[in-house]
Amino acid sequence: MIKLLIILLIIFMILSFSIYLLFRSNEDWNGYDKNSQNSTSKQWSFVDKLVCITFNSNKAYQDSLNEKLKRIKNPKDIIIFKGYNDFGLLGYVRSHAFILKNAIKNKWKNVLIIDDNAIWNNYDESYKVLEKIVQNNPNYDVITLGNTNADFDQQTFKLKSGESISGYLVNGNYLKKLYDIFNESEDAIRSQSSSINRIKDIKLRNESKRKLENTYRPDILWKKLQENDNWYIVNPALMIKE
Repeated sequence: MIKLLIILLIIFMILSFSIYLLFRSNEDWNGYDKNSQNSTSKQWSFVDKLVCITFNSNKAYQDSLNEKLKRIKNPKDIIIFKGYNDFGLLGYVRSHAFILKNAIKNKWKNVLIIDDNAIWNNYDESYKVLEKIVQNNPNYDVITLGNTNADFDQQTFKLKSGESISGYLVNGNYLKKLYDIFNESEDAIRSQSSSINRIKDIKLRNESKRKLENTYRPDILWKKLQENDNWYIVNPALMIKE
């Protein structure tokens, strides 16, 4: 009789522990892998490739970028691209153009490009906006993670005009068109920079540089695409400049 009770007690304990594990496996993990909230977020499954541009080659700094972006992808799947250290804006533009050209060459489904000085902002609310945009507009061309001087539809988040670059998601079929914008920016900066650098008057030279940037920055040139193409903006911004 005692042996039977012991056996029944053991069976009861095993069943109780099994039920506990079953319920634990079904807990709400808020979009994160249930094994660890530090692993890849299920939320970002629509992103094919993730590239972060930095001009800092310090390994510790690049590790910090992986740490910041691991909610999107596992660090081993994040591409940290060391940008071109050319004359000011030129190196920045060349870096973005190179990534877009590489994405075209490798036929990426889409690519999320983020500047290293972009930081998360209002994550919970803004991510829901991003997810809504992707779900409602699977044929989007570009989704920006935030802009300044933005003009957009408050209901649909369709972007009409927006400046500044913190991060943007580009659909595969639009890569070439966006690459052409960065290429146009690069060509204009190259063709005018040498003559500007020869200006002896420092004040006039700096004014000329500012005028060049304010005219041929890629986030100025891409405005001619935004009104008619499928551009969207996450608002409130999901990422802002640090």
